[in-house]
Amino acid sequence: MTPSAPRSRLLAALVGCMLISSSCASGADAPAEPSVVTPDPFLFGTEAILNTNNPGLTTAIDTIDNAFQVTTVKMRFRPTARKPTGDGFEVVAVLPNGQSLDLDDVAGRCQEHGYSLVPMISFAAGGVVTTAVIDDYVDFVDWFVNRYATSMKLTLIELYNNPGMDFGGTNAQLLELNNKTYDRVKSAHPDLLVATPGFEYWQEVDPGATPPPSLPRVVSQVEYFLDVANGARFDVWAFHGYQSLGTAPGGARYFYAPTYTTTVNKYAGVTGILEVRKALDDNGWQQRAIMDLEHTGLVVPGLPLDPNLDAVDEAYLAQDLILKRSLKVGASLAAAGLIALKLYPRSNLGEFAFGSLNADGSRSRAVVSMGVALRALHDTKAVAHVSGEFGRDDVAWVERFGRGTDDVFALFKPFKATHGVQLALDGESLVVSLALPRLPKDVVLTSADGTTQALTPSTELVVEAVNSPRYVDVNY
Repeated sequence: MTPSAPRSRLLAALVGCMLISSSCASGADAPAEPSVVTPDPFLFGTEAILNTNNPGLTTAIDTIDNAFQVTTVKMRFRPTARKPTGDGFEVVAVLPNGQSLDLDDVAGRCQEHGYSLVPMISFAAGGVVTTAVIDDYVDFVDWFVNRYATSMKLTLIELYNNPGMDFGGTNAQLLELNNKTYDRVKSAHPDLLVATPGFEYWQEVDPGATPPPSLPRVVSQVEYFLDVANGARFDVWAFHGYQSLGTAPGGARYFYAPTYTTTVNKYAGVTGILEVRKALDDNGWQQRAIMDLEHTGLVVPGLPLDPNLDAVDEAYLAQDLILKRSLKVGASLAAAGLIALKLYPRSNLGEFAFGSLNADGSRSRAVVSMGVALRALHDTKAVAHVSGEFGRDDVAWVERFGRGTDDVFALFKPFKATHGVQLALDGESLVVSLALPRLPKDVVLTSADGTTQALTPSTELVVEAVNSPRYVDVNY
């Protein structure tokens, strides 16, 4: 079985609206009159653990429902054990931190809150992979989908987590797992989208530096799946869009700004989406979408959310979202979705080490900023790239989105390019002039922390762009 649905149908099935093509305005040009726009078919979601014994469950649900205002929630777990009778599997799965997870409990919470779950299913990292192991995995995914397709409102499933580091088999075995799972699921659930394993190819290396040991394997897996001759079957290319982590000569590790263009690992960073999109299109796979199905901030896993780095994350993660939400190839979006952050209280226990909530369960600055960004860009269409260039930090990045007959401008000052040192807020600003087609009724400027300011309506708005994105809502 091969993925054959047109890309428009594929994405419409995911978000419940039709993909309507339109030409993309260039530069700062604005239409003579605002017209009604149809929202882009772009999936927004977040990651959380929805079982009852999750210590951060209350804050996670409140953040999902009220701050993020999304209904798509990703969860990760390992397959359960087969029942002694052999007819199916136990309903108690295992979380990455070893805690038990009652899948029926999760299904009930999805029904209570109207969530659509995106499961990511992996067996224990690094184990020996055999045909029997792969077949057990396929059997579990098949059982899981058949049991929970309705109660968990499944529309998308993601296969194995971070295979470059966690999968113990060969590239051919990873593809076997992928294709067998795809065929089994699609035979009974043809409308359910099946994503690839969640590839993590975010590592970059400076020229002359020694590549991280895992990088060659990660790239080989990516290119194995992108080689049309190998026959990979999937609806969605899943990648985990963590920040590009560079290695300088001498071994220093540091993060690149979201607007940085990689030089050695062409798949890393935001611009890596364009490389994958080109490969898919060259294969005749235009209908296959790309989604960033996992990422979190800059703070080292397991350490407390340092206030200074949390402030950098506030800017970094929202910049990253704006770029991925608006990146285009011609008139079409390059990516089709983004799962933002991990709504776990930060600790040193398993996946909680990557948590985006403070240790006491309260929202970090990064979480607040992400909520502001998600609400600002909800139900919008990416209309025009106004200004900004990859690799430049002296030009403000401005994207124009449309909502109904109104405009939403997202703008920020890129981080200063750094090599070998960590990113930091630069405390500087750039003046941005926004030309409007007619006098608006009202204009509201929203900052990353959610504070708002009414601006005097004018056909030319002047605002300052800083590292933390701002959003200008223009109501005509």
